[in-house]
Amino acid sequence: MILLWFVILVLVTPANVVSLESDQPQCIPKEREALLSFKKTTYHVKDDDLVNLFLLDPNFDYLSSWANDQNCCNWNGISCDQQTNHVTAIDLYGGLNVIGGEIDSSLAELQHLNHLMLGKMNISRIPKFIGSFKELTYLNLLDNEITAIPNSIRSLKNLTHLIFGHNKITMIPSFVGSFKELTYLNLVGNPISGVIPPQLGNLTKLQNLDLSSSSQMSNYEWISRLTSLNTLTMSGVNFTVEQLQSFKGAPFLSSLSISDCLFPKVDNFFLSHTNASFQSLQDLTLDGNSIHDPLTITWLLNSSTHLMQISLSNNIINGSFPNSFQQTKSLQFVDLSSNEVVESGVPKSLGNLPNLKKLVLSHNNLGGTIHDVLQNLTAGSTKNSLEILDLSFNQLGGGLILDHDFKNIFPNLQVFKLDGNKLIGLLPDLSSMPNLTLFNASNNKFNGISSNGIGNNLDYLETLDISSNSLVGVISELNLQYPKLETLDLSYNSALRLKFNSNWVPLFQLSSIKLRSCKLGENNRAVVDLSFNQFQGFVPLSMSFNATILFLSNNNFTQWLLCEGKEKLKTTTIIDLSHNNLFGKLSDCFEGFQKLIVLNLGYNMLSGQIPSSINMKTIETLQLRHNNFSGNLPSSLKNCTSLQVLDLANNNLEGKIPSWIGERLSKLVFLSLKSNKFHASIPLNLCHLVQIQVLDLSINDLSRTIPSCIKNITAMVRNDDQEVTITSSSIMRYMFGHVSFLYENVASITWKGVDHEYVKILGLLRIIDFSSNKLNGEIPIELISLTQLVQLNLSRNNLFGKIPENIGSLTKLDSLDLSHNKLDGLIPISLANVTSLSYMDLSNNRLSGRIPTGTQLQTFNASMYSMNLGLCGPPLSSSCPGDPSCSTRDNEGGDKNVGEIWFDLPWFCKGIGAGFVIGFCGVCGNLWINTSWRLAYFRRMDNIGDWLYVMINIKWTLLRRKVLSLQTYS
Repeated sequence: MILLWFVILVLVTPANVVSLESDQPQCIPKEREALLSFKKTTYHVKDDDLVNLFLLDPNFDYLSSWANDQNCCNWNGISCDQQTNHVTAIDLYGGLNVIGGEIDSSLAELQHLNHLMLGKMNISRIPKFIGSFKELTYLNLLDNEITAIPNSIRSLKNLTHLIFGHNKITMIPSFVGSFKELTYLNLVGNPISGVIPPQLGNLTKLQNLDLSSSSQMSNYEWISRLTSLNTLTMSGVNFTVEQLQSFKGAPFLSSLSISDCLFPKVDNFFLSHTNASFQSLQDLTLDGNSIHDPLTITWLLNSSTHLMQISLSNNIINGSFPNSFQQTKSLQFVDLSSNEVVESGVPKSLGNLPNLKKLVLSHNNLGGTIHDVLQNLTAGSTKNSLEILDLSFNQLGGGLILDHDFKNIFPNLQVFKLDGNKLIGLLPDLSSMPNLTLFNASNNKFNGISSNGIGNNLDYLETLDISSNSLVGVISELNLQYPKLETLDLSYNSALRLKFNSNWVPLFQLSSIKLRSCKLGENNRAVVDLSFNQFQGFVPLSMSFNATILFLSNNNFTQWLLCEGKEKLKTTTIIDLSHNNLFGKLSDCFEGFQKLIVLNLGYNMLSGQIPSSINMKTIETLQLRHNNFSGNLPSSLKNCTSLQVLDLANNNLEGKIPSWIGERLSKLVFLSLKSNKFHASIPLNLCHLVQIQVLDLSINDLSRTIPSCIKNITAMVRNDDQEVTITSSSIMRYMFGHVSFLYENVASITWKGVDHEYVKILGLLRIIDFSSNKLNGEIPIELISLTQLVQLNLSRNNLFGKIPENIGSLTKLDSLDLSHNKLDGLIPISLANVTSLSYMDLSNNRLSGRIPTGTQLQTFNASMYSMNLGLCGPPLSSSCPGDPSCSTRDNEGGDKNVGEIWFDLPWFCKGIGAGFVIGFCGVCGNLWINTSWRLAYFRRMDNIGDWLYVMINIKWTLLRRKVLSLQTYS
């Protein structure tokens, strides 16, 4: 019985395992190898903007998941069939993943592909084998450098999507019309010119066609034969009058976009003799076409009885709006913005559209009063359906009094924009618009506000902008009873006073508030923000009294009389005076700032010693970089036990790095002592900074060895992929009750030799920079345990010994710089496993041997390996023993040391060239200059020629005689 159960278990268990594994497709080895070969031909696009944007993104190396020992069906951009395990889809878009490369022949192995997306990869040619993908239905080569659609793809009869947008194609081949299954064709952004082949009219299943930016095309008659077409986009195409007259849409076309074209001027005769019949059309966009006649609107409205959206913005329509909108009751969206319409009011027909939801008439020259405009818009059924009304930047005047004449108007209105007009009087009471989310009445001449503000039941209001008016009076908490308010702008109302009860807790949580040029009572001054202006001279103490948060950065202030105003600044939590011209000694008057959380005085010209009164336990950020501070670090800083950011870079500080930094400042996340004059060794106590993410001690006079205890920095071992911003929190207690305010630190980091500033420091960012010191000894093996390091820079020191063999354990490294040291030995093979590495410099050392091959290590510039006389192999020009060389090698040279290879190859080749040039010039130069030598030389050459001629004839005659004699005997 036991044996029977054992047999059953053996038979059943593999089946269960197989059934579980079959849920996940397993990569076919040949196809995996093909993908790996393709990966070797790709490269990272060197685009500074993209690098800065995605520098710390975990997907920077999008192909990092492509590895030998992994199932390729799980790789980024790869999909497999659940049944056959064949690779069926490649989806790579180089734009976001910074990938470039051509379509390699290795992909020919993937004969079961049905989806191929290789966008923005700098592809310039399409190989012939693409035509062998008989199962391909989706081909997307958007944003490349392709100049022609090749004949090889004409065999792809199953294509449903063909996308060649934004390439350099100049002609559409006629065989495109043979793709009977095609439903989507995108050729946008190509310089296509000439006649479009009429065979495209055979695409009876085509639903979406985009030919935009092909400005010189002709022949559009075939479009009318596309019986399934519902979306046509032809923006940026130049039309003639004849082409417009002959243009006919597809029978079931529902969306037509012809924007930014050079439309010819059309007159009444053209409009009356041209039939614009698009019976199925619902969405019509004709923006930016230089249309000038208002009658064109009537002509277009008559083109379809099903029209739901019409947009004619950015044209030059002048005169008056036609009163013909009521003919199209189905309209939901009308945009006539940015034209030159000069009219008193709007046509009444716009008030009789029962389905109209969005009406945009901004940036015109509409005159008259706002009262007349609203009267016309509320005369019919439009008032009940309208959700968005934009009348901004016109010439509307008068007061906006929503009295009994406008009771319950626009009950569903959500967005109401009146900014940039000439409206006067009190701000309106908008209580009749309970669904309002945005109200903008800025840049008018309103001079007052009612006791209810702009309404007392606006429970959905999120944005309120009444800036740049002439408002007078007082705004209190009674005027701001809006629970969902997020953005408030009351700026530039110089006579407006803000007065709030100190115990008021608002219903809302603001994300943006602007109060420039408003009058704030002394007890209400929570935030003073005068940053990014051109203020100069003394820092204004009166403006900063009792401020909780003080932003005065990016101005031209030269002096800060701190001691005179310190009594009024004791409650201040954030002071930012960075990027000014402050000079002289910093006043030693910080003893009363017991609530200070952030002090940023970076990028000034302050000098002298750092004041010892900076000893607050509350301070979390101290930024003094780019000044002229000198002397030792004051021991008072050890009392700042809450410090997270300590940035003292680019000063003249000197002495030893204090050990108390590691003992007392245990919360440090960012420490930069870069570019000072610190000397002696790196204190062992810095290893106690277990939360440190950025440790920059570069450009000092530090000596001795790198401490092995560096492995104790657990923040560089812990895997944390969540985005972290080093912030300092402050509580604003004055204006809006207890509201948390976060100050985002700007981290100044040297990345790949270039200084960058980042607002956010991501959880992935771990940096150690000890470069440009006098450190010696070997690279401690313990450094390799910091597996989350993203940048390691130990360049320009006196380090010796070998690069740690298992440096490949630092799999997150993006930048490695060990240049200008005395390192020797081989480049560790494990370094090839760091697939995320995009920058590496090993130059100016004593390294030897072959550079590990088959990895991205060959993609780096040869200069990154220069001045290592023993190195060989790609990308260096010097070959390794046994490799093909540019000249015949001495067979006995195999016993040479690797370090001598540099002499045998490149220098030997260079010597041949130099010797030939010198010898040739030496002989020919003398013959040219010395006439007697030249005559003797050519006379001698003539004699040699004559002698050779005679000797050849004699030998030839003797040979013939011998041959004839042999024939006679035979």
